Amino acid sequence: MLKYIFSFVFLFSTIFLSAQEYGVACYYGDKFQDAKTAYDEKYDADSFTAAHQTHKKNTVLKVTRVDNGKSVMVRVNDKGPFYNGRIIELSRIAAEAIGLTNEKNGTAQVKVEVQKTPASFNKSSQKRSSRSININDPRVSTYGLFEVSSKRSDYKGFAVQIGIFSKYKNVLKQVDILKKNKVAKVLVSIEKSAAGKDSYKILVGPYPKLSNAYASKSQLRRKGFAKCFVVNLATVKKKAKSKAKPK
Repeated sequence: MLKYIFSFVFLFSTIFLSAQEYGVACYYGDKFQDAKTAYDEKYDADSFTAAHQTHKKNTVLKVTRVDNGKSVMVRVNDKGPFYNGRIIELSRIAAEAIGLTNEKNGTAQVKVEVQKTPASFNKSSQKRSSRSININDPRVSTYGLFEVSSKRSDYKGFAVQIGIFSKYKNVLKQVDILKKNKVAKVLVSIEKSAAGKDSYKILVGPYPKLSNAYASKSQLRRKGFAKCFVVNLATVKKKAKSKAKPK
């Protein structure tokens, strides 16, 4: 079955200032995927979550880098980090949102602000309605009604691959991050994984020339998408078709 691409038009010590906190942020390594957190949840690299030593489960925090001003919202679902001078440990997708994965040592000075307490988070979760929402905000459920504009695109030219996701709700979050970084040309290739399940490959493009794609890759890496790389869309099409063939 042929699959399609859809386009979706300084400080090392901790300082406390009321609900604000300054210190060093780090992020989880890939080896922790699906590991149990201190609150008995599975760690998911594609969810906007974090570990904090003092804030309770379901506290919603805004994490802002001091040097570049980039920020991300995360929900506390683990205890930690247990390293000297580090105050918060972010999931990979949250770290990518503020460019943390692009840093050599994977850390940066941040400001942490409480946005919602566990009680208000749980209460608001019960009062969701079908309205315009920010899908990067963990205070809002990823279930609900979304307005998505799409059109079919050809596998022609080149693109920059951002990542592959198994859950569609995480695709929406990643697209939102790209849009916030003023990335206009976002593509999603819907394919079959080796296990026979649907997977979603997020790409930026298309570009008619290889040089254009490499220029875009450089810009994206400067914005924090450290693991992006250039692909030939014709190759992406072949892989999609071969994976979709019945055995």
